Amino acid sequence: MATDFSAILKQTRHQQHLTQKQLASGICSQPMLSAIEHGRYMPNAQLLIALCQRLKLSLDQISLAQNFNISANQNFDQTLNDLCNQHHYQQLLTFLAQDSVLASIQTDQQTQAYYYYLGVAKLHTQV
Repeated sequence: MATDFSAILKQTRHQQHLTQKQLASGICSQPMLSAIEHGRYMPNAQLLIALCQRLKLSLDQISLAQNFNISANQNFDQTLNDLCNQHHYQQLLTFLAQDSVLASIQTDQQTQAYYYYLGVAKLHTQV
């Protein structure tokens, strides 16, 4: 099942009449873009930012489309969701730097989600 951001990327690419090869050129491989668009691969922050920039797509549209869990701890995930949805990116950076948050990350998917949010927060705070 495709995630919300994958559907947004695909829909925006179609609206701009771009092929996967055109969008991916110089950013990633066409098969990787296909996997992202079909929800089989979650891109890291750098890749997602590059794709959004090529599409002239605001990261706010992507980051608010799907909140990813960075922990099995619901309190951490709720705080993360609240900070993102309210666009409190400096507070998000502070939150992500806490030892307790870092210690709660256990899976590869949680690690990817962590770096996604870190990238989004850094982009918006220009850190």
